[in-house]
Amino acid sequence: LLGFNEVTHQILPLLFELLSKQYGDLNNAKNTLTQMNQYLASSGRTTAQMSPEEKAQYQIQLDKRDAAGAILADELGTIEKFCQSMPLDWMFKVENGVDFVAALLHLLQEDVAKIQVLSVACLQQLAFRKLDPDQWFRVISSLPAALFEASQASAKRASERGIDPNCIEMLVEQLDYHRSLSKMGSMLVTCHLAHITADKDVSSGKGPKFEAVSRYLRLLSEMMSHQSGVICGEQINMWVGLLRDPAIVRTNVLSPHLSRVLNAYMTHVVKIRWE
Repeated sequence: LLGFNEVTHQILPLLFELLSKQYGDLNNAKNTLTQMNQYLASSGRTTAQMSPEEKAQYQIQLDKRDAAGAILADELGTIEKFCQSMPLDWMFKVENGVDFVAALLHLLQEDVAKIQVLSVACLQQLAFRKLDPDQWFRVISSLPAALFEASQASAKRASERGIDPNCIEMLVEQLDYHRSLSKMGSMLVTCHLAHITADKDVSSGKGPKFEAVSRYLRLLSEMMSHQSGVICGEQINMWVGLLRDPAIVRTNVLSPHLSRVLNAYMTHVVKIRWE
């Protein structure tokens, strides 16, 4: 670690630059493919009816998209190791436009090469670490907005395919992402309960930090309305841990969310016939 700390100013900007470049290449290829599809639709054709020249150009963009996605996936594998083992400042420090946490939150929108799942894996490694209060509140404050943008991106992709964003097909495609997201979100709370009990704003039920925790717990409780019970299953330990902590139960943190939590578990619990 000491050896790596000597060269962080050289490694991290280059790593972030590669991340930004490949994401830009990925988006450029996707935008070109969208324009191609729109052109075909305007002429009443599908991709199966393209000319040989059009097929060649279309394939070039597909290859560019997949190549950039594969490089991003490989880089996120490296970043996950950094999140797991390297100093937390490597990911949380914002300097000269380098902000890995913001980048990981933004990449939750991208489904190519399972980039959004890999981004969640990086955030989960951070959740397992001992974050200080500022780092923890930064993550829980930023996640709701990031996930709203990711949801909008998913709805846009579904619209381009001409299907309902909430249809079973989309839910099945995104199940791994939603399950990993539910697990990461719950671990972020379970591993840092002390930040809730020790903060005076949260305990008093007012202030920006209380609002941040309340919005985050609302996000997790609403996530449990997913049709698959595995999403609820990933959060059981977190809600039990919150309810067992007397310091948290005495506050107003949990009460607005418990009805949604209980309804979700009653819906998804396995029902056994007594007879």
